[in-house]
Amino acid sequence: MIQCSRLLIAVSLLFIAIGSLSAEAIVTDEIASLSFNLTMYLDLANLEYDDSPYPGRTNLGHILIPSLITETDYFEIITGGWYQQVYVHYDEDDTPERMYPYIALLLYPWDETVITFGNYENLLPFPNTIYNEFLFFEERPISSGLKIAYPGDNLLFIGYLDWTELDTEEHPEEFLSGICFEHYPFEFFYYKAYIHYHHKGGQLHKETHPVRLEQDIVASPLIGFGYEGFFLDFQYYWSIFEQNFKPATYGHAGDISLGYEFTEYLKLSYLCWYNYNYYHGDAHLFYLKRKNVLHRLRIYYTLLSFQNTADINCTVNLYGPDPPGIDFRISGKIDLDLISCENKSGL
Repeated sequence: MIQCSRLLIAVSLLFIAIGSLSAEAIVTDEIASLSFNLTMYLDLANLEYDDSPYPGRTNLGHILIPSLITETDYFEIITGGWYQQVYVHYDEDDTPERMYPYIALLLYPWDETVITFGNYENLLPFPNTIYNEFLFFEERPISSGLKIAYPGDNLLFIGYLDWTELDTEEHPEEFLSGICFEHYPFEFFYYKAYIHYHHKGGQLHKETHPVRLEQDIVASPLIGFGYEGFFLDFQYYWSIFEQNFKPATYGHAGDISLGYEFTEYLKLSYLCWYNYNYYHGDAHLFYLKRKNVLHRLRIYYTLLSFQNTADINCTVNLYGPDPPGIDFRISGKIDLDLISCENKSGL
């Protein structure tokens, strides 16, 4: 156990050292900054619902993402690694997971547009259900593929392609793609739209695994109202699920949420989710196949915010009444400037 932990630390430092050497080799007047970033997540959840992959258990998981960021006026290079570990009470294997590389190239072609090739955190505002908070810890916290983001003055557009698996002898291909759009035309009114597509299948290696096709689409519009810290949202979910060329299954669900931002450090919200027959095959968008009404009370609190160097946030989600559940998460980020040049432009 100790040797594995030391190995993980050594691998992480190796990634950072390689990034440092690469950055040092290309340092010219074009380099705007060189910085070290450490992103951390700690999640504790007790999920007492029957449709969970592991019902009635307590989960503890953490994610570490150390990286070195080299910025210029036109692009950004991120080199590092990411480590994930999930503990469950019945798991006898306590061997740490291995660290994976985290490599990304960010391009700034025009205005505020950012094009990402490589890895990015899988924390996009997917059209989820009420029990989505913990699942990305167990499934896929880091995406690999392409992401295009345009954050305008009053809108946000994100398009993404996450290639999960290639078609090999061990497993079929699998990828996720979609669009996230948010627009704030007025100070008191906004609307959002999410489209998510999940594909799993392939027949290149049909001699080693059966040929099967699984694909599903989720479309989720949202309208909201806000005034002096208060907000009220209405969201609708529409899903199509198809497996092995059988007739498609259609699903519907919706939720209402309201909340208040007391200060920039404290937020409180309530959500009521009604599921009619919503179904989604992708594990990132957890599904409930039975009619039910669920409630979620969320408390968001900023524990620490130190200039632009460190941030620590805490989120508590309480679910109920049937089935009950709790999710407690702490997220933190540390940014340390190693090199900062005067010609750095606002990227």
